[in-house]
Amino acid sequence: MITVFATATKSFPDLRKRWQLDTLQTETKRQTIPAVTFVRYFFYIVGAALLSSALGGLFASAVAFISPDFVRGLFVPPANASLPRYAAGVGMIWGLFLGTAVMGFSLLLVTLLAIARVIRKRTDEQDQR
Repeated sequence: MITVFATATKSFPDLRKRWQLDTLQTETKRQTIPAVTFVRYFFYIVGAALLSSALGGLFASAVAFISPDFVRGLFVPPANASLPRYAAGVGMIWGLFLGTAVMGFSLLLVTLLAIARVIRKRTDEQDQR
């Protein structure tokens, strides 16, 4: 791919200038991205955790309405507690844990891909020298 680009830039000098300008603009933009990316990812994790918590509570409450014996055997609630309400609380806690873990893992993959892109870019630059 590098040889194709080198051939194209020799044939079309304007393309080479345009590519250098695009590279300069993207390098300028990258300097401000890390802090914003961190905050954005943090809000993604918090949002996913809260959404998963709500879904976990709704699901556990629905299961408690449908099959109270199953929930009673699974969670072992206190004798005087409302079973759907207790199940909703436990479901919200588990939803919070699972939602945070899944979103954190997803963002870890995104971060690893970004790191791989940076490493690949550096090796490509070193190969061009």
